[in-house]
Amino acid sequence: MKFIRYDAIKNWKSNNLEDIFDVTDEIPEKIQFAKPIDKGIDWLEFVEVDRYYDELVYSSEFQDLVTSLYLEVMKALEHHFEKRRKNLRKFMRRSTTYAFDNNYLFQALFKYLRTHIIYHYLPSYNTYSSYDTYLLEQAFEPSDLNVIGAVMEQFLRDLPPASPEFRQLFGLTEYGTEEVWWDMDGKYREENDMTQVQLNIMQSTTPRTTKPWLGEHKDEIVSLYLNYWEIITSDKWEEGPTRSDKRNRFIYRIVKRPLNPSAENKYHRFMSSLLKIAENTIRKKHKMRQIKVEADEDNLSRRFRKAVFEAIMVHNASLIEVATKKQPKVIRLNPTKISDSQKDLSSVVNMISDFVGEDDFEEEQVEVEVSEVTEVTEAKDQPVDENQTYKEFVRRLVKETSLSVTEVTETCRENGTLLNAFIHAVNQFLYDAFEDQVVLVEGDEIVVDEFYIDELNELVENDFSELD
Repeated sequence: MKFIRYDAIKNWKSNNLEDIFDVTDEIPEKIQFAKPIDKGIDWLEFVEVDRYYDELVYSSEFQDLVTSLYLEVMKALEHHFEKRRKNLRKFMRRSTTYAFDNNYLFQALFKYLRTHIIYHYLPSYNTYSSYDTYLLEQAFEPSDLNVIGAVMEQFLRDLPPASPEFRQLFGLTEYGTEEVWWDMDGKYREENDMTQVQLNIMQSTTPRTTKPWLGEHKDEIVSLYLNYWEIITSDKWEEGPTRSDKRNRFIYRIVKRPLNPSAENKYHRFMSSLLKIAENTIRKKHKMRQIKVEADEDNLSRRFRKAVFEAIMVHNASLIEVATKKQPKVIRLNPTKISDSQKDLSSVVNMISDFVGEDDFEEEQVEVEVSEVTEVTEAKDQPVDENQTYKEFVRRLVKETSLSVTEVTETCRENGTLLNAFIHAVNQFLYDAFEDQVVLVEGDEIVVDEFYIDELNELVENDFSELD
């Protein structure tokens, strides 16, 4: 094979042999091109990291967490697709279901992961109806979803406790837990090793805002309420409902995931009844004003087997019995002071003996001692109910709805007291039941505060048993 020199083409008619080269015996060399550096796919170019309208997008720490999880998931998915000889990017961009936006499936996955990081720190965060979850389930095969779930669960398990920035960002307690209506400071969860099932139960329960939940008895109500659930489930939470418990199937759903407390249904009405009964039991224990729970007890008796319902009632009764049982009073005497008193008494006796004579003093002393013992004994044999006067006054006031100030003032004067002092004493007598001023003086009449009329009638009908 022969080639002619390029610069000799213009004069190709020339017979100059120097312009002709023979390349017959030459070995051709392969042309080498520079290989591009494979940096992999930049999966972030398909998503808008800060497209969400909440304050979390302003936290670089939170954004870094979501981005890291997203990249780990995409890397795992890419490896999973390569083993099946498929291209992940083409699959996600060419899906006909999302033709209106080639990158929508990337964004849906990013949002799905973002939501679960929020849920990790805020269990009450609403993830129950997620359109993104639906899109992922429609697009990916079950094996693909398993890869996503495995990477995400491992990532969430490895997350460190909430940093100060996260505690402020999510409104968490000093222990890094969410502020919830039944444990705003997180102290109960910190001091009690609660299981995930117990947390699910409390998260599924509709909140109550009555007075005991704002005071020192809140933790007792929570513990009693969870004790009820131990009786109900009888350590069979993981086994699923038995044949006789088909109507209570929702109990076993709570094991896997809490119910949405904002959705009003028969399950939440049942749970509210159970919580009210627990609250009323603690009210009885501490002699607070009780609430009506007859309808709630009827609701439980119809839903559960007789043995379960009776076990709850027996548990309540034993709790109240232990709390109300009177403990014997223990009087502790100081031996040193008793010894000093005996010495003082001995010196006084000697002084009196010297003054009146020993024989006369011994006779007088015996008479005084017997007299004092007799007087004390008689006082103990005839106890006086100091509140009987207040009870009779309240009964009459409830019956007549109002009393004349003039009449009551005259009665008070006959008994050596003033009207205002008497009314104050009556309200003090009723305070344990109402924790407020119930009897009022309005003009020329003494009346009951209209807000407490029904409750006072109920107290009188029960013969003031709540105050005994």
